[in-house]
Amino acid sequence: MRAAGRNRRRAMLLCGALLFCAVFYCRHHFTPARWEAMHNRGNLVGSLLRQYDGLMGMQEAELDVLLGPVSTEAWQGELRRCYWIGSGRGLEWFPEYMIVYLLEDGTVGRVEYEWA
Repeated sequence: MRAAGRNRRRAMLLCGALLFCAVFYCRHHFTPARWEAMHNRGNLVGSLLRQYDGLMGMQEAELDVLLGPVSTEAWQGELRRCYWIGSGRGLEWFPEYMIVYLLEDGTVGRVEYEWA
């Protein structure tokens, strides 16, 4: 009887851990639809950059399809695109922008973050 009770508890703990992991994964997994639907996208940024190799080498048109169209602006001699991500990225609690800097050929050169 004791072994059955222990096994049942272990099974319940395992199910709880799996459920927690599934909820965490879904909450933090990037998809273009989730990006469009959310205001605070900080939880999605890590997944976005992992899935798309840090966005390196992507063209502006590809960024439009993936993240939605935003204007490209010239800023201090560089071209950049600003995406609102809100808070939630790592330990950052303050609202932020994800800044995508473009090279002369229109491909992504680097990604940085700025506080709003």
